[in-house]
Amino acid sequence: MTRDEFDRQRAIAAGAEKWQSRLLAAIVVPLGFAQLFFIKWLDTHAASTKRLKIEGALFLAYMALVIFLIWRMVSAVKKMRPTCPKCRAALKGMSERMAVATGKCDHCGAELFS
Repeated sequence: MTRDEFDRQRAIAAGAEKWQSRLLAAIVVPLGFAQLFFIKWLDTHAASTKRLKIEGALFLAYMALVIFLIWRMVSAVKKMRPTCPKCRAALKGMSERMAVATGKCDHCGAELFS
């Protein structure tokens, strides 16, 4: 891997993280507000016991969606991050910064750039 390829891979991973986090926010925030408005509407149009069941199911579905979207974002970014060609360790966070500074994997010490 050359330094340019490494930098391109880092840029691709950063772009994917930015896009995925915007998608997450664009879906989760409006649905969160919609849930609040629906609950307010239910307060005036449904019986107390029925309302609690609907609100609980709605909240669980919303949380399942949030967890799925976060998992999707993390796994997509993880696939796109650069890895060490020798030990296949993911270069993220401090490992990525060390690789940029030294040109070596901080896990196994292998040269990353040819």
